[in-house]
Amino acid sequence: MAFYEQQQRILSPAKAGYMALTLALALLFNLLPWRSVVGLPDMVALVLTFWCVHQPRKIGIGIAWFLGLVMDAGNGALLGQHAFAYAFLAFAAVSLHRRILWFSAWRQAAHVLVLLLASQLLMLAVRLVAGGAFPGLTYFAGSFVAAALWPDRCTGLVSVNGYLIQDIAKAMVPAKPEREVALWYQYYFQLERGRAGLAANRRGIARILWQQWSPNWQFDDATFERTAVAFDNPDYVDVVIHSYRHRYGVADGDPQYADLQRRLAALPVIAVPTITLDGDGDGVTPATDGTRSAAKFTDRRSHRVIPRAGHNLPQEEPEAFADAVMELIRA
Repeated sequence: MAFYEQQQRILSPAKAGYMALTLALALLFNLLPWRSVVGLPDMVALVLTFWCVHQPRKIGIGIAWFLGLVMDAGNGALLGQHAFAYAFLAFAAVSLHRRILWFSAWRQAAHVLVLLLASQLLMLAVRLVAGGAFPGLTYFAGSFVAAALWPDRCTGLVSVNGYLIQDIAKAMVPAKPEREVALWYQYYFQLERGRAGLAANRRGIARILWQQWSPNWQFDDATFERTAVAFDNPDYVDVVIHSYRHRYGVADGDPQYADLQRRLAALPVIAVPTITLDGDGDGVTPATDGTRSAAKFTDRRSHRVIPRAGHNLPQEEPEAFADAVMELIRA
């Protein structure tokens, strides 16, 4: 589990009210009488970009257009100048949000800088077409300041079962027989018979796997059903089958993410502080001492085995998992 520096993002998803508050404060910042200050960032553009990248389903072009109209009215600018630029900014940020979040903080800042500069160029073009004067190169200083404010995204990792990036190139190398037995469902799903079986017995297969993966976990029907409702999604079977076939190199990945897949194929190291957890009752991935994957973690890393926990460790032992998260936050 990767987590964020802001504890609120760890404890709960961003609330609509919180997002609205941040945008309102950014709008207030922009409307204060200090437009003549060189290098002052466009806080509405920055906050709008942040939310379009992090919450693209909640913040988008419509909200961006509205904020732009408010900016135009508040600054006495040509109506539509900010609205057009912010709408473009929101569209670009939403379209590129997966790509942006993959990069380190500095590369994220570089992407954001390009987006902010592009939005400023659009506003400048509208101004010039309307007969306005060129404001000078200092007009773009705010974008560089805003890019420098782009927050670090990932500051630590809590991972169950160690290094989890799949080595697809070696997926066909067999394991020991006792290890292969526990993976029966993965081989079953390579067949069309397995697809048909999953479609016909979604809950039945899942319950068997839960019991196999976590033999010490005495979950009740209500706990199982809270997850099982997701099995009714119309794309559930396709997603599960594709996932297990892709990890064995039998199915291609989405071409849209080919570059990410290529980078993951190199099995990159994890360069943030990490705590890895194994359950000593895991029925599919036996607990280890963590030494085999130690080289994949280049920052400080500790490994722990949680007594009686199975494959679904965060749900079975939530306190142990939460304690690991909070320990990294405090550090």
